[in-house]
Amino acid sequence: TFDDGYAGNFEYAFPILKKYNLTATIFIVVNKISADNFLNWKQLGELSRNGISIQSHTMTHRPLEELTDEEVFYELSMSKRTIEEKLDQCVNYLSLPHGSFHPNLFNIATEIGYTGICSSTFGYVRPGQIQFTVGRIPIKRSQQIKEFQQIILKDRMLILK
Repeated sequence: TFDDGYAGNFEYAFPILKKYNLTATIFIVVNKISADNFLNWKQLGELSRNGISIQSHTMTHRPLEELTDEEVFYELSMSKRTIEEKLDQCVNYLSLPHGSFHPNLFNIATEIGYTGICSSTFGYVRPGQIQFTVGRIPIKRSQQIKEFQQIILKDRMLILK
């Protein structure tokens, strides 16, 4: 998964994903589309046509815990609707901006039609595991290949660290 919708996802990650016949999910902030250093609708369309899933990272990237129920509903519903209309694809997943939870998040997301949420909680997903909220493991540009290998191999020492 990639969060925010940076242009580098298209320029750098997409060619590598294509080369190795891999897929990915990019969670985009709708109001940042076409801003400097962010993906535009043309690029998003090409990514989508090539098997990259484009999903919601809300409209504005504001921390959900700071918003009212109505504002959370707007952030989730408008981002979902906009992406679906512009790319003619289903949006079923949400990535939480700043990893921020809202007390009514699950009820609102379910009402709108989301089937899963990616959080910023450290965690692996096992094959066959079904859950509404999925943890992830951040990969930083400063990480060395050795640490990346530890992540891939699920090294217990890395997890405990």
